[in-house]
Amino acid sequence: MLSLSLKPSFNKGRPQKSFEQSSTKKRKRKIQHLLTDYSKEQLTFAAQLSVRDCGKRDAAQLMQKISMASSRRATSYKRARKTIFNGRKKQRPYTPEEALAFFIANNLTVRTYKDIQQDAKERGYHAYPCYDYVVNVKEQCYPPVENITVTDISAEVKLNALLNHTASRICKNILGEVLDTSVLNYTLIYKWGCDGSSGHSLYKQPFEDPDNTDEYMFVISLVPIRLQDNPQNIVWENPRPASPRFCRVIKFIYNNTSRTNV
Repeated sequence: MLSLSLKPSFNKGRPQKSFEQSSTKKRKRKIQHLLTDYSKEQLTFAAQLSVRDCGKRDAAQLMQKISMASSRRATSYKRARKTIFNGRKKQRPYTPEEALAFFIANNLTVRTYKDIQQDAKERGYHAYPCYDYVVNVKEQCYPPVENITVTDISAEVKLNALLNHTASRICKNILGEVLDTSVLNYTLIYKWGCDGSSGHSLYKQPFEDPDNTDEYMFVISLVPIRLQDNPQNIVWENPRPASPRFCRVIKFIYNNTSRTNV
């Protein structure tokens, strides 16, 4: 004889969701008895106390002002909040790199830049970074100091260090993530040249060699033209190869133009 012992099963159904997890329709249904049993003044006051108990005093005061204000005043609050939110959303401050480009393109002085920054800041628009950040970015445009040689009549950068630094800046700051790191070999094409000038004003500046003078200046520089991984695929190309913006000085010297300087 086979006997079975069956335990009663209880079907609890779908688990109940909390008020925060419920949809808007279910939330309205759950608080329907509150709307029926209490007035709007009581509900508003209870909401203020609840928010205040959470430590949000400003929010509680704002709720009190809006609840006691007229419909027109409440609309004004809403429009003001929308205006502030949209204004903050549209603000796009300069990065230090963009601020440096703005500084150079407009030929600003340090004082002028700081005045522009302060004036914009007083108007609630924090568009321009602190000048210290601009200086820091500007210093990153120079090759390492150990590769720079300075005398009383000249300044010179080691060519290999200048080429590496220029290529690194183009790949990192201009191309960024666009550069395909799977390609092992890239070719960066440069042009170089030299130029001299004379007739500069003479100052009472002593030199180690009495025959030296700052009446003449001779400059040797290079300009990056394009970066490519093969002759048919140009990754980056200088938009203004004749502009001094991309000119990289190799050497300048207070001396007359001669072959020995080159």
